[in-house]
Amino acid sequence: MSLFNALSQTLFVGRDLLHLPQCASTNSLLLEECRAKGVPYGKVLITSHQTAGRGQQGTWHSEKGLNLTFSVALHPHLAAGKQFFLSIIASLAIIDYLKILKVEAAIKWPNDILINERKCCGILIENILEGTCVKTSVAGIGLNVNQRQTPPAISVGQVTGRRHDLQEELERALICFEKRLLQIEKEKELKAAYESHLLGMKEERRFLMNDKTIVAEVRGVEESGRLLLSCDDKIFSVGMKELKWIF
Repeated sequence: MSLFNALSQTLFVGRDLLHLPQCASTNSLLLEECRAKGVPYGKVLITSHQTAGRGQQGTWHSEKGLNLTFSVALHPHLAAGKQFFLSIIASLAIIDYLKILKVEAAIKWPNDILINERKCCGILIENILEGTCVKTSVAGIGLNVNQRQTPPAISVGQVTGRRHDLQEELERALICFEKRLLQIEKEKELKAAYESHLLGMKEERRFLMNDKTIVAEVRGVEESGRLLLSCDDKIFSVGMKELKWIF
């Protein structure tokens, strides 16, 4: 019997759901399936134990059976130049989900979710392009829910002080994800909401850039996803591989 059930209260996200007791990476498997055959919009692949989860900065480690590690297949009909909006949508969905639990969180650009400046969720968006459009996307989410030994990260349960039912939390998270997906054409509103939750927004923060420590303020993001920083009265943009946060 599967530990996770398909959703009935959404339009498409999670209506088709496959649970694997263990796998290397839900993103890799779902991407492979998307390339090999048609996959329903909103199909979810979830595992209780991900042995080689991937993130923007490398691997994502999660204890067996304590957290949510899943991927969602999307067919967004989005211009390639606007693919960062998928990261915005996924990030805001987790922020929305945490608000349901009365947990305040921030987005560490580009798409890590932090509680008290400690990571509780990692997001990895991988796209299959066709010409100038995003044909298919896979949104991978690793959310610490019941894990206790997390330093330097943090889990939802550590903040709420209780153990959470993973099926219930999956349903909440996917409902939030679908609601944000349905707003995909509201680009200005999505970008504004994302920027309102950005860690370091209009605050002085330390970064490592070109092997040098700089102090700069986050000023938002470009449509392409590049981070806007203000330093020495100048505003400039940086890409993901050009900058490292210093905490």
